[in-house]
Amino acid sequence: MNEKVKMCFIIQRIEIFPSVQSIFEYMCLDARYDVTLLVLPRFDHATNKINVNTIEQNLKFALQIANGAEVINSYDDQKKKFKRLEDYKFDFIFLGLPYQREYPMEYKFANLSKISRVCYVPYGSSYADGKEMIRTSFTTQLLTFVDYIFCDCIKTYKYCQSKLKYCQNADGKRIVYNIGYPRFDLITYDERKGKKNKTFLWIPRWTTPADDNEKSTFLMYKDFLLNYFSNNAELSLIIRPHPLMFDNYIKKGYLTREDVEKYKNQVKSLKNVMFDENCSYRSSFVQSDCLIADYSSIVIEFLLMGKPVIYLSDVRKIETTIANAFYVSKNVQETKEYIKQLAKGEDGKRQNRLDVLKATIYKKGACKRIADVLNKI
Repeated sequence: MNEKVKMCFIIQRIEIFPSVQSIFEYMCLDARYDVTLLVLPRFDHATNKINVNTIEQNLKFALQIANGAEVINSYDDQKKKFKRLEDYKFDFIFLGLPYQREYPMEYKFANLSKISRVCYVPYGSSYADGKEMIRTSFTTQLLTFVDYIFCDCIKTYKYCQSKLKYCQNADGKRIVYNIGYPRFDLITYDERKGKKNKTFLWIPRWTTPADDNEKSTFLMYKDFLLNYFSNNAELSLIIRPHPLMFDNYIKKGYLTREDVEKYKNQVKSLKNVMFDENCSYRSSFVQSDCLIADYSSIVIEFLLMGKPVIYLSDVRKIETTIANAFYVSKNVQETKEYIKQLAKGEDGKRQNRLDVLKATIYKKGACKRIADVLNKI
């Protein structure tokens, strides 16, 4: 009997675990694999330090999804240090984030690559990214030490191929694969024909007007959307800001803590508006009928559910088929008109969304294809 392949999945930011969740779930049920969850604390961007106090929440999440997998708490609270991984003899370790500074020193990429083969699935889709944004996500440290990259789209595949075309990993195998994105395995399609859109989800980006990055429309839309939905009680609004947004706005002086509390209290005062501050965005995706979105890697997932998207950012870097499936809004007035149309069930982009679903890259089953690749190595 062949010995089981020992797999390790890192959990550090709960909200990005969907990138590998279907692989994890598939391998838990596959007799070829012995699966472990390695739980790390989060990196605190406000202090630029790892916050070991966040590990309890991550452990709770890991135990909820374990499905028979071993769960390892990476931090020894008595010794006040992180555990060595050498004794576990993992064959493969799936990273969560590509940013080395967010990992404890013991788990820097160079150290992990000495004890296991390192795998990476992008934590978000780069469907809307230009080369600069892709370069930011596929860091030099990552590309130096990774053994296998399972790309989310043709853009990242071509970028990584161009960087690694003369490289082989320790097995002498190819490094970069474009065989589907595991996040898409989790998506359930929603037949929308003729359906009125009553619940809207708004996901403003974390950036400020001064950031050299895709812009957020939060400051432009925060009052308009509250006023609009307060005057249209038959509709509902869920607000889910990027987890870093309020801290970034406070840090850079665009808002004070008092401003944030005042805004949250305004939301609480409205029966048809709510904040979603859960770790996972998936319940809000299921609950809502339409998305109002700045640039975000998760927008494509909502689109693939078959639901309409009002897109508030530039679409020039986005594949035409996808851009044509968005309701692209250049200003508040256009957004207002799109909300009114969709609330009445007038959805002229439905066929465009169906056209996107025909693309091979969005087909399900990436988890099995990745498991089969790794088992043959």
